[in-house]
Amino acid sequence: DQKMIIKIATCFNQGAAIQDVAKYLEISPIRVHQFIAASLALGFVKSISASEAKFNPYNNQTNIQETGKIKGFFSRLRQKLGI
Repeated sequence: DQKMIIKIATCFNQGAAIQDVAKYLEISPIRVHQFIAASLALGFVKSISASEAKFNPYNNQTNIQETGKIKGFFSRLRQKLGI
């Protein structure tokens, strides 16, 4: 449970939307709303402008796929060259 709280907080620290966090972490939106309510009650919330928002759940998937393709390319190239 503590790990999930930290994951949620990290997403919101980067400027995520509620729906994006729920979908990215595969949890219910109700749990995300509970986290927000608790954070508001404790005074842990600050506004982040849209220009400061860095959260992009799809960016990580794209980078991983591109890195795999590049590694595969160089691996095949080394095999063909005998390096």
